[in-house]
Amino acid sequence: MINAENSKSLLNQLISMSLIVPLRSDGRETEHIERYAISHLLAAISESDLLKYPIHIEHSDRPDFVISTSNTSIGVEVTEAVSQNSAHAAFLREKGCGPEVYFPLPIELGEKQKKSKQLKKEIEANRPGLPWMGDESERIWAQVMSHFTECKVKSCTKVGFMRHDRNWLLIDDNWGNPQLDIEVGLAKFHEKCLEQSVFEVFDTILVISRSGGELAVATQEHTETLAIPSLKEN
Repeated sequence: MINAENSKSLLNQLISMSLIVPLRSDGRETEHIERYAISHLLAAISESDLLKYPIHIEHSDRPDFVISTSNTSIGVEVTEAVSQNSAHAAFLREKGCGPEVYFPLPIELGEKQKKSKQLKKEIEANRPGLPWMGDESERIWAQVMSHFTECKVKSCTKVGFMRHDRNWLLIDDNWGNPQLDIEVGLAKFHEKCLEQSVFEVFDTILVISRSGGELAVATQEHTETLAIPSLKEN
């Protein structure tokens, strides 16, 4: 997929790739999400200590990608944090349901999957949800990221998942929390990761924040946020 001797070579190759993610109603598939996520991860860490050049990146399965250096292999498993009801609602809106300007539908972890008829009714009603108070956005974000992390911990400890020298979990955040302070949310998420011992399975957890254009990084020892550079040609 990619061979890079340095960060400049890596970024040039990422910029030349097709990273378009189609609308859900236009045939979006898991492959589109995976390619978008790994490319923006690599862009964010291209000049960090997380990569040691030269590198080779291949698409795989369980985990989704393998980053190889001269003496280390890194397995990267990708998942999308998204509400199935929100994804279905986006599909219906793209097909013309509801107003062009709208209030996002309220979503909760663990909510039951709604049928199209119910979603259409809620979309057309376009009612605002309850206001967010204090650090509610950050607390909910941490809970959501923890939920998707736990789901991957369970699936990636089953027979057939290939372990590497280092094992990363990459989350593409499409949950859509409003007014998120990523630093505050990341600190809360890190606490949950430590409580749940997830770093015994994934030594590094990375979250792409689409709203803020940032990469949140969590390991056993620390957290940090990195800016994601643009991958559009100048």
